[in-house]
Amino acid sequence: MRFCGLDCHLHVAVDEVHRGAELGVFVRFSSNALRAPEWPAALQFRLVVSAGRTHHPLNGVPDTALHAGQSRIYELRFPGAVEPEGAKLVVSWKGGLDYLVPGAGNPL
Repeated sequence: MRFCGLDCHLHVAVDEVHRGAELGVFVRFSSNALRAPEWPAALQFRLVVSAGRTHHPLNGVPDTALHAGQSRIYELRFPGAVEPEGAKLVVSWKGGLDYLVPGAGNPL
């Protein structure tokens, strides 16, 4: 999925899911920007399970720049009782910014 400001250079994809004491969802961030850095920490994540319950990660994404052309994998940890079968990772901009930014992910 792509996240767009004035252009669409920040990409997010789920790489792997691991079960253990916690549910680990490994998310890949990549940027195809030519110059400007992207900020994955500006995104918020929630896991919506098949029963409709929403779970927020136990940790956050570090507030470090993803420079032009870079890719990085980061683990989001969710409570271990979360059942990943049929779950969806929902990613959006933090705060009200989501409604101001054009792009395919904005329903307005």
